[in-house]
Amino acid sequence: MKRSTVLRQLFNADEPFVGVAISLAIHAKIAERQGFQALCISGANTSTHILGLPDAGFITMSELVQNTRYICDATSLPVLVDCDTGFAVGKYRAAIDAKNELDPDFVIMSRCDARGAVGGSLEECVRRLRAYKQAGVDVLYAEALQSMDEVRAVRAQIEGPFFVTTMAIRPRPTFKDLQEAGVSAALVFLPHVGLTAMWDMLEEVRTRGLDAWNEYVDRTQDHPLGNFRVFDLTGFPTVREWEQKYLSTETLEKYERSIGAYEPRAGA
Repeated sequence: MKRSTVLRQLFNADEPFVGVAISLAIHAKIAERQGFQALCISGANTSTHILGLPDAGFITMSELVQNTRYICDATSLPVLVDCDTGFAVGKYRAAIDAKNELDPDFVIMSRCDARGAVGGSLEECVRRLRAYKQAGVDVLYAEALQSMDEVRAVRAQIEGPFFVTTMAIRPRPTFKDLQEAGVSAALVFLPHVGLTAMWDMLEEVRTRGLDAWNEYVDRTQDHPLGNFRVFDLTGFPTVREWEQKYLSTETLEKYERSIGAYEPRAGA
């Protein structure tokens, strides 16, 4: 099944799906190996991880497209990409015509930041979402809603698949809350996990010295990504299969003469 078809089915399912927001190809491989069904490339996290710059318009469309290409090549999962805001209804109509010609199952999501914009309101958010839906977009996305009451209020006035971010909502909504409110998807932001873990590890090394690093290495020896196992995740076993198929016996003898610190594990 095409990835576009899979994503369309997920958005039209009876209950929400949990997608993983990522910024790098290795994030995609980790999420897929863990059994998640769909990915979303965060524009903010792409700027953070690729450029080391804030989400303030520094990353270009070509840079975002290139990173999206890396990620899509690294996974078999469907991938959403956040292209941010600023698209009038006419641009959506043009995009819809293009996608219908190339792949009618391709999902176009309209993002609306009118709730949190200067002079914005919930009413303006609903007005724009309705206009986007009339133009023919597949999924409506309301950014920065402030409560589950607002989520339910918007949901009651629009039709079709609906997505919201929940970072401003307290208490944090559960899966059941989102399902009962008619939300089609929820996201977990994987890059945040990696950044905070790296910060904490380096802070511990800075305060405790090399012992902290050595303890970490020992503690993760048997982790699925410990030692050299990240090479398994990124596909080194497949490289070995190619070598066995295409290289000469004499060339492959290099492995018999090497130290052998890492042995690719087929199926890992």
